[in-house]
Amino acid sequence: MPARTRLLLPYGLALLVGIVAALAVIPLPTIAGGGAFWAAPSNDSGQALTGHLVFQASHWGWPLLVAQRLMWPHGISIGITDSNPAVSLAAKLWVTLAGGGPVNALGLWLALCWVLQPLAAVYALRGLGARGVEAAVAAAIVTAFWPAFLFRVMHVNLCGHFLILLALGLAVRLAAAPSRRRWIAAGAVLGAAVMVHPYLFQIDALVLAAAPVQVSLGRPDRSALLRAWVPYLIVCIAPVALFAVLNGTMGGGDKGFGFFSMNLLSPVWPQLSGIFGPRLPIIDATHGQYEGYDYLGAGILLLLGVSAWLLVRDRAAGWRGQRGLLLVLAGMTLLALSTRIYAGHWLILDLGLRPWEQLFGTFRVSARAFWPVGYALALGAIAIVARRLSPGAAGPLLAVAIVLQMADIRPDLARARSALTVPQSLAGVPAIPAGARILRTVPAAACTSTATDLRRLEVETLVRGARAGLLLEDVGFGRSPKWFNCEEAESDGLELPLLPGEVRVFTAPPAGMRLAALGPEAVCARGPEALVCSRGTAPPAGLPVPPGPALMRLALPESVTGAALRPLLGFGWRIAPDGTIWSEGPRATLLFRVDPAASADGVALTVRVEGFARRVGGTRAIGLRIGRMRLPGIVLPDARPAEAVLRLPPGALTDGIARVAFDIDHPVDPQSRHLAAPVRRAGLRLIAVSVAPLSDGTAAP
Repeated sequence: MPARTRLLLPYGLALLVGIVAALAVIPLPTIAGGGAFWAAPSNDSGQALTGHLVFQASHWGWPLLVAQRLMWPHGISIGITDSNPAVSLAAKLWVTLAGGGPVNALGLWLALCWVLQPLAAVYALRGLGARGVEAAVAAAIVTAFWPAFLFRVMHVNLCGHFLILLALGLAVRLAAAPSRRRWIAAGAVLGAAVMVHPYLFQIDALVLAAAPVQVSLGRPDRSALLRAWVPYLIVCIAPVALFAVLNGTMGGGDKGFGFFSMNLLSPVWPQLSGIFGPRLPIIDATHGQYEGYDYLGAGILLLLGVSAWLLVRDRAAGWRGQRGLLLVLAGMTLLALSTRIYAGHWLILDLGLRPWEQLFGTFRVSARAFWPVGYALALGAIAIVARRLSPGAAGPLLAVAIVLQMADIRPDLARARSALTVPQSLAGVPAIPAGARILRTVPAAACTSTATDLRRLEVETLVRGARAGLLLEDVGFGRSPKWFNCEEAESDGLELPLLPGEVRVFTAPPAGMRLAALGPEAVCARGPEALVCSRGTAPPAGLPVPPGPALMRLALPESVTGAALRPLLGFGWRIAPDGTIWSEGPRATLLFRVDPAASADGVALTVRVEGFARRVGGTRAIGLRIGRMRLPGIVLPDARPAEAVLRLPPGALTDGIARVAFDIDHPVDPQSRHLAAPVRRAGLRLIAVSVAPLSDGTAAP
């Protein structure tokens, strides 16, 4: 066979496998951006689709990835909403040039992932020294139907596993013979990964560390270390800088490390197995280890057993050239297991969560770190069998392994097909009234657990809003922007008056919700699963809703203290058994009526409070907002009663309701200050409130 044919034939066969696999798994309507899957996408895919569509409907601006119509009026980057910036930019450019409305290009991306997966696998396999056609076909088939790959089908952007395989292939080559061309290729892979999903970038960056680690293990001189580590750091830092510039922010970390981990038995214990039993559940000791579904499959386990025997027989000759990769993959396995290691449902090691959760906050779903390890085990086993057995023995063994593997992954394949084919229920998702211009869900989609029906309702509602071209005051995201917190978003949703054309969907309205706070023009109705309120639109569909408790009316002047303060309390307060009133969390509000005639010139609000600093003897800074209007903040002494006078201008009381919000940065645990309190995150203790007509002589806060 000519050399060119020997080079191209494995890739040609891999391409054929990828096309067949894509058509076998993904329905054509889904690839085209329609069909059952996109009619009601899952939580992660719905979040991605929302950002994808709204970004295309937003004006071009800077930072480039910020969609002004998302988290309106702030705007937010689609890099934070996991909306595949690379595909979204391409789609927006197409819409700009061709005209028309937003298009769903995520289906094409999904198909591309399946087509490129086997090609990248052959590239990685050839880096391990296996160049035969049989080995290439085996690698292509195994990776095209890889269990963890099929399991991620509902998170379309994380289906970009071909980027992991490319990084694996480059890591092997760079460890053996680093060159400028290969480092440029590594930079291109990392740049593509960061523009698809930050998790893929993190995984690829760790894999590529195998090259400088390999050099470091050889006890090199300083010059050799610099030649190994400087290119690596450059190709890692440049994409991060690009991402930061295009996003305008990097977003923050999140909790979940130690919860979204991999079980120690997950790679080898049959789960969803077509051979050992399709009803065998995923091993999940934390209720979050479904993210660590990394079963290798019967065929790969067979090849791993044979390859282990071959390495022992040959005394593991040649492994030293991949010590760096083996060390990195071992570290990624430990990362996937986290600091709480479970074998089945037995906790065999617990190092606690601190400081690890803070350290790995941006890699909270640590189980995904095992993805390259699983691929390396599979491709390494195929390469060892192909290189160390005769063709007459390797070919039949690989064929048997493929048959076993395909039989074992049948439930995974059926699950993926079902997710992309069977329509999901839209029951309970509220209709958006005609004439709507703005949409918000309460609680915010980013603040609701992904495992709940509430999150499904919120995501599907926002998808409907995105398709209708509405301004979205809410959207789910993977990494929280620094200015966002869930308590502030929820209190705003419960207490700020609706804007003209706004629709507010309450998926979990609290008991005793006071609808009067939403403004006199708000019209509310209860549907099967949610309460919908709107202003200036067609009436929302559903049953009439009781208005809830009336807001307390204060005369001018009037002072309130003790138990009489309770009707004034809005969001974020807790009452101790002794009657003292404490703030809970970063937001606490007061909500009451004042006489519009007596407050025509505004109101002077005096609050007597006790603030609690982060350290004894410090000060407590409090941000203030009256309705949507921000006021200068106040600074309180630590643990000493103090008074603050707030000027409420007439513009903040247009409907006669005072909406006063106290924003508390980093509330403290009262127990750390030896204080008896009914809360765990305190900033204030409310003592008294008084109101009076605002006069020119009233002091500013």
